Amino acid sequence: YSIGMRPFHPRIPLRRQSYDYGQPGSYFVTMVTAARRPILGALTGRGVKLTPSGEIVRRYWDMIPDRFRSVSVDTLVIMPDHVHAIVVFSVDADRPHTLSTVIGWIKQRASREIRASGYVHTGVWQPSFHDRIIDNPESFARIRRYILANPIRASCIQSAPRCSRRWGTDASVPVIP
Repeated sequence: YSIGMRPFHPRIPLRRQSYDYGQPGSYFVTMVTAARRPILGALTGRGVKLTPSGEIVRRYWDMIPDRFRSVSVDTLVIMPDHVHAIVVFSVDADRPHTLSTVIGWIKQRASREIRASGYVHTGVWQPSFHDRIIDNPESFARIRRYILANPIRASCIQSAPRCSRRWGTDASVPVIP
């Protein structure tokens, strides 16, 4: 290190190193906007009202089954500063796509269109994305409930303490009827 330089911290890989992210399976994905800017929507008392940028992101998520054979989106929620989804890869003999390919396509296309619409900040998304391999039906159901409850839970947390008795102090995941 030179005087005045901050230490370099190598980036920690987010994906499982020996895992094939193109094989059939389900993945819980989270994409976060750069600096967590709330450019995708605004919380309302009943969920999230999408901005034009949020509508652009939703449109690209809706295109996934047409663009990527054998890939579908089971659950999707767009929050003001992040996106949660369950992405499902089904059996495909060719398997030309991976989870990174799919998410990279969404981020690249949506970023291009958002910037063309007048977005002035340099980056739309944080680098990379978070994922979790969903390996059993119980986890799938729990993650789906978490995703679907996220807008309501976030609105409730924003208006606390009114909701604290209903959701608990840790804003735990409710059961969706």
